[in-house]
Formats: sequence, structure tokens, C-alpha cells
Amino acid sequence: MLLAAACLMVSMLASVAGVQAASQAELDDPGYYKYYGLEGEDGIPDEMAGGIMPYTAGDKNPYTGYTYTHDPKKADMWVVYGVDVSRYQENIDWKKVKAAGIDYAFIRAGYSTLSSGAHMKDGYFDQNIKNAKEAGIKVGVYYYSQATTADEARSEANYLLGLIKDYTLDYPVVFDAEEGSYISNNKTVSGKLKAAVEKINADEEKSKTEKTSAIKKMYNTTATAFCDVIKGAGYTPMIYGSISHFRDKMDSVTLSSKYMMWIARYNTVLNNSTYTYNGNYQCWQYTDAGKVNGIKGTVDCDFLYLSGNEDENWKQGGSGWNGSGNDIPADPSAQPGDISPTSPSGSIKGFAVKASGKSTVNLSWSAVSEAASYDVYRSSAYYGTYKKIASVSQTSYSDTNCAEGREYYYYVASVGNDGSQGSLSSVKRAYTSSDTKVYVRSANASLNIRTEADTRGSVVTVLPPNTKVYRYCETRSADGVVWYKIKYTKSGTTYKGYISSKHSVVSVNKLSKVRQSGKEKKSLTISWAKQSGVTAYQIYRATARNGKYKKIATIKDLNTKSYKDTGLKANREYWYKVRAYSKVNGKATYGTVVLLRATTKTTSSKVRTKSATRLYQYAGTAYKKVVSIPRNTKVTVVNTALDKKGAVWYRVKYKKGKKTYNAYIKKSLTKKA
Repeated sequence: MLLAAACLMVSMLASVAGVQAASQAELDDPGYYKYYGLEGEDGIPDEMAGGIMPYTAGDKNPYTGYTYTHDPKKADMWVVYGVDVSRYQENIDWKKVKAAGIDYAFIRAGYSTLSSGAHMKDGYFDQNIKNAKEAGIKVGVYYYSQATTADEARSEANYLLGLIKDYTLDYPVVFDAEEGSYISNNKTVSGKLKAAVEKINADEEKSKTEKTSAIKKMYNTTATAFCDVIKGAGYTPMIYGSISHFRDKMDSVTLSSKYMMWIARYNTVLNNSTYTYNGNYQCWQYTDAGKVNGIKGTVDCDFLYLSGNEDENWKQGGSGWNGSGNDIPADPSAQPGDISPTSPSGSIKGFAVKASGKSTVNLSWSAVSEAASYDVYRSSAYYGTYKKIASVSQTSYSDTNCAEGREYYYYVASVGNDGSQGSLSSVKRAYTSSDTKVYVRSANASLNIRTEADTRGSVVTVLPPNTKVYRYCETRSADGVVWYKIKYTKSGTTYKGYISSKHSVVSVNKLSKVRQSGKEKKSLTISWAKQSGVTAYQIYRATARNGKYKKIATIKDLNTKSYKDTGLKANREYWYKVRAYSKVNGKATYGTVVLLRATTKTTSSKVRTKSATRLYQYAGTAYKKVVSIPRNTKVTVVNTALDKKGAVWYRVKYKKGKKTYNAYIKKSLTKKA
């Protein structure tokens, strides 16, 4: 992990191999600067801060060659060797790591970018956790945070839960909030969290004590929010930080009474005259320069202290573990067996969400003892930011501010009499209904169906190119992209999941069997085959094929399969455009237009050409010339028509040799036969 950063000069980068070739995405990853050794706590490596490095009798550490002095309070505990890794260790031979004596690993699952706080998955996370577990190494995970508010921290925690939901963890889930800078356009820029701290320190109206208090409040707020989401999901939370970070920027005594703590101190002793940490801790990261067989280069190494009484099941749904022989009550103000009147106890059970109609989702849950109220949170994206939408005293809530055909995500938090947040529910989802059955079609390439509406979701199966599937609803990814919740059946197996709208389109079929089914002197009827899964049919009319079409009907009764157009001219040709469309959340998707020529009841007549001329494909000289016709040629008028400018034309039948032409001639070029 990266200890909080001092500002970097651009010139420093030139001395590091490979830095100049780094992509902007790499420069936005906080782990990048740690890997290349560009940042340290306040610019001073912790292992040098104590001035001396005292050694005690005993075995030398196999990964550093030093001998470490452990806290006397840990004298009766097992000291277990471990490492923490990210994508910067690249391909790790975990079997060799296990053989080297490493018992566990904390694996980076994700991080928030320094520039914007966008949530990102570590590119080697899946590979590392799978291979480590296969090698028999116990695993925990950590997330590098840039949160500055409780909502941002909860968003990070929920994103992390999505990354780890398919894995069984052995050890805790870690919150790692650190300040850092990044390189952009050859300039050093303060990261999101560091900029927030700098803003507080730049406030001239605050005293030094007030600034320190504000910084600690921000860190404690984000750490608590993150850990409570993790705890509410059934995992054991832990907080990581350097010894100076815990001392200067967090109320570590309070936090360590509620959560497990992982302290970074690069020395052979944790406390000395320069740095002292008085809180509880369960893990000590003692170096970032360890050498472990199976891992290229150097790696962070850790001591984990175990009493032997820990709950062996730290995975989701387990009871959790405090890492110090169960000597820390879950509530610092309570003794074992007591219930604090200001802090709800137990996780929220029985949480259920169910949509009702097109705009409402109903939530309900079981009561939490001593809870004064409950906060309800909602997000439009599974990995997105969850915002509080209500605070209620009862154990139910109806969210009536929902869009039609949309999926939403919820969780509930209990609140004590003192306003502190207690237990949390799991995250659950529901989607509102729609009057329209919607189908979507993949583009001209294969498309992954994923478990969540985000590229971070696991792949369920692959949707072949140009495949039409049923869409239950739409939802959003964390970056606001529309995704569709769909089902796809292949070889008798039905798959459900999400596909991105970037690579698929709502599919509305072209209406079939569109034809003229009746005619009268001043009216005509058009008909079509019924189409399900649409909102309505639309009919447009023009007097010329290339004229201006005006909508004359919208038919929402899908069982209606015909339309009678009245008030027309006798013996006249009209043009129609007919289509179906689907409309959800105010957005309409239209099917392909069917163009139809239709006429009122006609009476044929004869005319002659005034001079040699041509017949055209349709009424208008802009259309294709079909055939030349001599002067004084007799033709049969089928019906009258108008061109785009309103001039009258005849649609005529003309026989030349063995071929009969149905084409158009302008009325002014003819005379009575």
C-alpha cells in the first residue's frame, strides 16, 4: 500500500524507469507512485523516522533480514506472516509464496482514482484471489479510498462488495484512505483527498487545532461509513493507516474500539520516542521492501496477531472477528451481553423491496432493537452513489418517485437516539413496470451479458450479433450509461443479466401486412397485422409521395388492426407512412416506416398526349423517366395524383408492344381522347 504522499516534482519522474511511458490511467492509480517509490509519509520514510533501529534477540525475519520487537501486549499471541499486493506485483507464483512461509495475503480489489474518485477494479484482482486461494493462502481484500464524504465512502464500499461477492474471504475487508498526488500534463496535481485536506489547511479563519479537528472528522466520517456498509453486508471491516496518519488525521482510539486496525510502521519496533500509537491494532505492515520467493521485486510484508480464539469463518455471513482475543466489545460503551441504548444492535434482517406499478417501490424490514429511526438509501446504479432519500420511524417505506420501467437499488440503515448510524441491510433491487413490452437487439458483434449493469460485472454468457432479446427494464452504470436487464434463451437454457445500450438498440419490428383493405368515393381503409410489445401505431399521410407527411392518427389499442381515413377527394391517390413505436420514460423508439400508396374509389377514363413526352415513375419530374411516349397517344387514366408542388398528374396505363407501363404524366400535357 501507498503511505500518504508528499508533493512530487516532475523532475523526479524522469529518474524512474518506465515512468515517462506511463499512460494517464496509470498516473491516476495511487498504487503507481508507491510501486515506483515516488512518495512517502510527509516525505520521510517511516523506517527512518525513529532515528535508530533497535534489534532484539531472536530469529531474523526471512523477508527483510531484520529482527523485530513486538508489543508486549501481543506476547501471548501468534505472529503470522503475510503480504499485501496489487497489480504492480503482476504475475505472482502463489505456490512459491506459500512455500516461502506466507500464510495470508491482503489483495487490492479496487481503488478510487486520484483525479476524480472514479471507482476502478484492480486489473489483477481476480487472478490474484483465485490463484492465492488455490495455493492455500488465506485472503482478505483492501480498497484504496479517495472519499471525502460519508456518501462517497458508502459508494466505494458498495462498489467493493460488488467486486468480492463471488469470492469467499478468510480475512477482513480493509478501508485504506491515503492522500496522494498524480501527474497530469507533466505537472504534479493534488489528488482528490489530498486537495480536500489542503483546502481545510488553507482556511485562514481556522486555528491549527480547528483544522486538525476538521481533518480528523472527515477521515473518521468516511472510515465509519465505509466500515458500516462492509459490516452490514456480513464482512469484518478493518482500517489501514500509517502510525503518523492514525496519530494526526484520525481519532484512532475511537475507531480502534469499533473496528480492526492495520498499522503501517516501517521500523523494527512499532512505538518509540518519535512515533507512538496507543490504540488497538491487529496487523502491522512492517516494510514495503520485503523479498518473497514467487513475487518479482519487493513487496509489502505484514504481521498478523492471532489469539487462537478467532472466528475461523470471516467470509460473508460470518460473525466477524476483532483480532485480539475477543477482548473488544462491538460497542465500546457496552459490556458483553449489554445493549447500548444509543447504538442499534444486530444487522437489519428481513429486508425486502417490491415494485408496485410504474412509479412506486415498497420497502420493508424487521425492526432493530433500540433503533430510533431508519435511513433509506437509493441508487440508480448498483455500483453508483447511494443517496439518502428518507428517514422514517416505521419499518417500511414507499418510494413513489420512480420512473417507469427502471431498476433501482436500496439499503436501509438503523439510527440510534443520538443520531449515530448502526446496522445496515444488504443492498436489494426492484424495477417498476411498464405498459410496453420492449425488445432489444445486439449490434453487429457479439455482446457480453453481465451479472451487473457495468463492465465490472461478471460475464454470464455471450449474446450473438444481431440477436433480439426481451428487455425487463433499463438501469444505469455508475458512469450514467444506460444498460438493459434482459433474458436470452439458448439451447433450452435461459440466461438473465445486463447488456450495455452502447452496443445494443431497442428493437421495434417493422409492421407486417400493411395494405389498403377498402375504398369508397371519399374514404379509404388501410390495415396491418397486430404487433405486440409496442406502445402504439402511428399513421402519417401526404398528397404526394415526396410531399409533407402529417400525422393523422396514433392508435394505442394494439388490438386495432385497421384505420379508415375519411374526408378525402374522389378518384385521388394518397400516400401513407405507417409504423409502430415503443415509449419508456419519455423516450420513444420507432420501428421502420412502411410506405403505402392508396386511392379512393376510382373511375377510369381516356386521354391523349398533346405532344411527344415521357412517363415518370411517380408524380413529379424529379422521379425516374420510365418510357417515352409519342404525340397524340391514347392512355387510360387510373387515378389522379398530386406532385410536391400541388400540380395535378394522372396515373396512367400505357401499352407499348407486349409491355404495359403504369406510370405518371402531368395533366397539363394531355387532352381529352
